Amino acid sequence: MKQDKAVNTQDNIFEDVAQWESRNLGADESFVKSKGMSKKLKNLLNNRTSQKMQMISIRLPSTLIDDLKNIGEVEGIGYQALSREILQRFVDAENRKKFNDVVAQKRELQRQVELMEAQLKELKHA
Repeated sequence: MKQDKAVNTQDNIFEDVAQWESRNLGADESFVKSKGMSKKLKNLLNNRTSQKMQMISIRLPSTLIDDLKNIGEVEGIGYQALSREILQRFVDAENRKKFNDVVAQKRELQRQVELMEAQLKELKHA
């Protein structure tokens, strides 16, 4: 007689969380099973942008993932691609903010230099 697979219950779902968090589980590549991806598909994914993609693992609240899935469905993209786009937009915005801060500082310094040059001219003519 064939035995049924273990059923996840409220009691056993979280029993190994500490092992996952400490990387005792999930970090050994010898247990990774690949579904296989053609070289053509890998190249397509990695060359989609000018930057090579890197696989990461991140824990997010389930409600956030559900929201991303819903938004992705409306936008017509998967939630992982949407997450990547959101992160890219955030990084771009932060970089623009830093650039704008540098431009503002440069303008302020130019204004101060012009003011000092005007004061220097006044002192020379006095």
